[in-house]
Amino acid sequence: MSPRSVLIVAMYFFRESIFISGSRFHCFDIHTLPSWSSGPKRKRRRFVPRMQWRRAPGEFCYDGPPGRAMTETREVYRKLGSTGLRCHMLGFGCYRIAAGDEVHEAALVSYLERGGNLIDTSANYGDGLSETLVGQVLAGRERGKVLVVTKGGYIQGQNMELARRRNFPETVYYGEGIWHSIHPDFLETQVERSLERMRLGKIDVYLLHNPEYFLTEK
Repeated sequence: MSPRSVLIVAMYFFRESIFISGSRFHCFDIHTLPSWSSGPKRKRRRFVPRMQWRRAPGEFCYDGPPGRAMTETREVYRKLGSTGLRCHMLGFGCYRIAAGDEVHEAALVSYLERGGNLIDTSANYGDGLSETLVGQVLAGRERGKVLVVTKGGYIQGQNMELARRRNFPETVYYGEGIWHSIHPDFLETQVERSLERMRLGKIDVYLLHNPEYFLTEK
């Protein structure tokens, strides 16, 4: 089976819209077209996946008819472990978004307006500009309806300047211009800065970003 066939089969069994970050946003839906083929003894049903591309600049792509909220097609909220929180099964990843980009802002706004409530970002994404955009979009919205996940651990950009001044313990020198630390002294500064950038009073979920760097060093 060719790689393309494997991709089409995978998309057929996991029929979720695909969201591609960049200057423009695209999505496609997988549909099945029933057809019949004659065998030597009996007829068997054959499903043929078909991709339909729909261009939607600045819009969030989801598995459902255009114009409908993501919550109308199925039960999409799930328990988040044992936290008691419930989150949308499709989160919004903020790795490549940044404050000052209208397309990025429109995509996040559209996600929230269509029923999404899980935002995943990090202190080092865009050197803090990702969290800044999250704060701008959440300003004026009902805080209890959105779950914010962020992370700490990487030392780059502004954090590099901070680390050179503070000399945090247990710092791992991962590469040129990239250090790493999950020491409480460093993480305390990251939580404070994340709260300030996102204009929040609390962070719903906080993750250690790639802690294996520290463990490998040890």
